[in-house]
Amino acid sequence: MGRRRPRPNKNRRDEKGYKAHVKENKLFEKYYKELGFVPEEEWDAFMNALREPLPITFRITSFGGNNRRKIRKKQKRREM
Repeated sequence: MGRRRPRPNKNRRDEKGYKAHVKENKLFEKYYKELGFVPEEEWDAFMNALREPLPITFRITSFGGNNRRKIRKKQKRREM
């Protein structure tokens, strides 16, 4: 018989006072366990890895007036 995991406290809050997200889905776990592509001895490590937060990435691109002028200049040079 497998070990029982403690149930997450749904009212738990992080250090900033925000409500913590519960990263648990029994149907998800059942589905992937039935597929059997993760060995039983690695299952806990697999699930812990999935619960880790992903990094946040921002990409800001600017298409302001200055960039439009540069694009027009390049196009004019190509036409010559």
